[in-house]
Amino acid sequence: MVWLVECVGTSLIEGVLQSLVVITREGLEAILILAAIIAYLEKAGQKNLERKVWVGAGLAVLASLATAFLFHAAFEANEGLQEVLEGLTLVVASLVLFYVSHWFLSKVEVSHWHAYIRGKVNHALEKGSGLALALTAFMAVYREGFETVLFYQALSVSVPPADLWTGLAAGLLVLAGLFWLVLQIEARLDLKTIFLVTSTLLIGLSIVFMGQGVHELQEAGWIGETEFKGLPKARDFGVFPTVETLFGQLAVGAAALFFLGPHQKNKSGLQ
Repeated sequence: MVWLVECVGTSLIEGVLQSLVVITREGLEAILILAAIIAYLEKAGQKNLERKVWVGAGLAVLASLATAFLFHAAFEANEGLQEVLEGLTLVVASLVLFYVSHWFLSKVEVSHWHAYIRGKVNHALEKGSGLALALTAFMAVYREGFETVLFYQALSVSVPPADLWTGLAAGLLVLAGLFWLVLQIEARLDLKTIFLVTSTLLIGLSIVFMGQGVHELQEAGWIGETEFKGLPKARDFGVFPTVETLFGQLAVGAAALFFLGPHQKNKSGLQ
C-alpha cells in the first residue's frame, strides 16, 4: 500500500483530489438548487418558466468564466504583490469555505431545504416576471461559480496546473452524471448524508487554506513568525512550524466544532 501511494504521488492524493472535491461540491450545490427550482415550478404548474431558469443558469456560467479571467488578470498585473495576494486569497477562501459549510449544513433537513427553495421561487413568481426567476437562477449558480473561482485561485498557490485541470475534468464528469441522476430522483436523494460529507471535506480544506494563507502573509512580511519547535512542516496540508499558522488553523477548527458540531449531532431523519 505504501508503495502504491509513493508511485501515485502526493499530486494525485492531494492536488487532484482537492480540485475534484471543490468542483464537485460547488457544482453539486448548484445542481441541487436548479433541480429543486425546476421540480417546484412543475408542481406549481409553471413549467413554461423553466426556460428562464436555464437562461439564468447559462448566463451565470459565462459570468463565472469572466470572473476567473479577471482574477487571473489581477494576479498577473500585480506580480510584485504576489505573496500578499496569494495570502489574502487563501485566508478569504478559508473563511468563505467555512461559511459555505455552515450555510449548507443549516439546510441539512429536507424540510429546511424545501422551505428555502420555495421562498426563493415564490418571491420570484410574486414579481410576475420571468426575469425575476431567471435572476434567481443566475444568482444561485453565480454564487457557486464565484466561490469556485476563489477556491481554485487559492488551490493554484500550492497545486500544479496539471493537477488542477485533471481534478476539474474528473469533477465535471462526475457532475454530468450527478446532474442526470438528480433530475431523475431528486426527491429520493439522501440529502442529509450528501450535505454532511461534502461540508466536512470543505472544513478540512478550509483549515489547509488558512495555514497556507497565513504562511504566505508571513513570507510577505505582513505577519510575524514565532517558531513552534517540534511541529513538522507539511505545506500541502497547510502545516508550518510557526505559532501564527497553527493558531489560525486551530481557530478555524474550533469554530467548526462550535458552529457545525450541533449539525453533526442532529439525529432527525429525513422526511
